[in-house]
Amino acid sequence: MADVPTTTSVLTNLVKTAFSKVVDMQLWTEPMYRRFATVEYTDLTSPGSSITKYIHADLANATSTLAETTDPDAVALSNPSSVSITLNEYGNATVSTLRLRQFSLSNIDVAQAELVSRNLRNSLDKLVLDVLRQGTNVVYSNAGNVDTTGPTNTVGATDVFSSKLVRYSVAKMRGRAALEFDDGYFIGFIHPDVSHDLRAETGVANWRDPHVYNGTGTDLIWKGEIGVYEGVKFIETPRNYSAADGASSATVHRTLILGKEALAEAVAIEPSIVVSPQIDRFRRFMTVGWYGLLGWNRYREDCLQRVESIASI
Repeated sequence: MADVPTTTSVLTNLVKTAFSKVVDMQLWTEPMYRRFATVEYTDLTSPGSSITKYIHADLANATSTLAETTDPDAVALSNPSSVSITLNEYGNATVSTLRLRQFSLSNIDVAQAELVSRNLRNSLDKLVLDVLRQGTNVVYSNAGNVDTTGPTNTVGATDVFSSKLVRYSVAKMRGRAALEFDDGYFIGFIHPDVSHDLRAETGVANWRDPHVYNGTGTDLIWKGEIGVYEGVKFIETPRNYSAADGASSATVHRTLILGKEALAEAVAIEPSIVVSPQIDRFRRFMTVGWYGLLGWNRYREDCLQRVESIASI
């Protein structure tokens, strides 16, 4: 009589699908825009929902010779210009239940804390980017050539980023007396697809890799930093703003070149993680969120340049 094997199709109650208890997070890119807010609103007269900072205007040049016996007339100081920041509340919150925490196959407390922390940094980065990308100094690519009129909906399939646009932007910023950062460079935020077109140019001269100009100071290299070119220290980031608002709905990328004091920040309450007390009747609800009270504005438009182009890939 033939043997009758016991198989998985027989003992179905004993053979189950297995799951990994390790639940991974989404791919992550480093938030970075806020760290370049070099102007802080401090020494305030009082608390307020908005804060104004003033900038003195220079006196007109005095180039006439003085007469030996004539006392010159005094000139009036000009009224300072102002830049205001409105403070707003920002935050997000999550709630997990006791039942979920008991039955979940992975540690939901750890995941909740990690997801809230990521949301804090991502949200702040987006808020700062939305301020920076609306600067008034903009130039458009026209087949890699400089176009100062645009507008955005004329940027089409051949209008890639090029060295000419970098040189133009740097020249204009220096002509506006824009401040470079302490290391002597401007900072450029560039999408990886746009960076591909710049670095693919034949004979791109004077490109310097980070380990060349930073020497052994690798701790001074920003995450995503790819090199210095034409006076700009470029940082690759897929967080750079882009939209399908070009010609024939082409995706237009915004490359941002910043000088020192391009961005100002005012903080009443620094954003942080908040763990709320369990005040429900059975103490089953765990609330973890983040909260902050702060704001940003462009401080010196002369220290900010935007370049709009498409990417060939």
